[in-house]
Amino acid sequence: MSRVSRLLLFPIQHPIAMLSIALALALAAIVSVSRIHPDASLEAMFTRHSAAGSALSHVMRDFDAVDELLVLVSLPDQKSQPNPDLLLSFAQRFEDQVKRAPESAKLVDSVIYRADSQTIEYFEKVLVPSAIFYLDDATFAAAMHRLTREQMQKQIEQDQAMMATPGPAAGALAKTFMQDPLRLREFLLDRLKEQAPFHTYQGSNAFLSPDGRNLLIRVRGRKPPDDLDYCQALVREIDACAKRANSNQLTVQLAGSYAIAADSGRAIRSDMISSVTGSIICLQILFLLAYRGAFRLFIVALAPIALGILLGFGAYAIFHTGLTPLAGVLGGILAGMAIDYSVQYLSMYESRRESGAPALAAAKEATLGVTPAATAAWATSVVGFLAIAASSVRMLRDFSILGSIGLAGAFVSVVM
Repeated sequence: MSRVSRLLLFPIQHPIAMLSIALALALAAIVSVSRIHPDASLEAMFTRHSAAGSALSHVMRDFDAVDELLVLVSLPDQKSQPNPDLLLSFAQRFEDQVKRAPESAKLVDSVIYRADSQTIEYFEKVLVPSAIFYLDDATFAAAMHRLTREQMQKQIEQDQAMMATPGPAAGALAKTFMQDPLRLREFLLDRLKEQAPFHTYQGSNAFLSPDGRNLLIRVRGRKPPDDLDYCQALVREIDACAKRANSNQLTVQLAGSYAIAADSGRAIRSDMISSVTGSIICLQILFLLAYRGAFRLFIVALAPIALGILLGFGAYAIFHTGLTPLAGVLGGILAGMAIDYSVQYLSMYESRRESGAPALAAAKEATLGVTPAATAAWATSVVGFLAIAASSVRMLRDFSILGSIGLAGAFVSVVM
């Protein structure tokens, strides 16, 4: 008997040792697989040397331009009258809840629903001192015209006439006119109104929609949105704070990069579970239609496949712990592909048993007879996976590598 034949027959001749080895490998694989986490980052979809992709990843990691969870609060009845006070009172309660809760305070950097201090500082120290550079040609010409002697004298006379008006408002008018007696701010305000990217309700400094029925609250996180576990924790805590603060039955919706990342993480886990479960159910139905004693044979056929896929994922997790959405559905695909190996062995084993061969002899004949053909079938399948490995997109490379390793693990488990 050749060395290869003795190796193939080792599991049949030493079943206890083989099962002990399988159990030890399964436990080691479980420990390794526990390190895997969903990876929905954009980097996985970029090509290997994408300058634009690298720049975007740099912005997401090191700048807070996209690190915000958006909380959209709306009046329950969109046909109702504007009620900004109701929305702003919710925002205050919500901010108090976020600051008061120990968990959310660790996750959140700030809650913003009005123009923040940086914006105000920009207007005071940059925009206003350099206002003349923000004017177009026509507005600049109008401003220069007002700076002529005749126009300045006329403007000062108007200011004097308005301040001479009796009443309590005269003092406030005098203070305002002393800051800008020629009212040059009017040119800048008109210019800003033309270019304003965000119009608020009656010019409020709060992020109210123009109709006064919606309020946008920006929640800044402490970590970038590519940390899916952090995103899910943040979304969960903010949702809980919003529910506690929502005493007026307002409509609250979460959006932004954190909410999208949290949904992606849940979707990856859900897809993994549904793909594997769906594959197992479909395979069981096929066994019921094709075999007598289908439940027993199905367990025998599926057990080494499940072990092999687990070993493949465990080996993959040694080198890479991120699991992209595309690689997440591989479990069900590999189960459907690798079950063919078990079917081939079981079919030949059952045929030998029906011919009167003892169980041990039937197992040996099936092992020696089917393994060469099963090896060729496995090799052709792996070639298909490896053809994708040359892709410059990491998501496709991970799919190829994990598919090859998982299929190899399933094949070795079936043979052994």
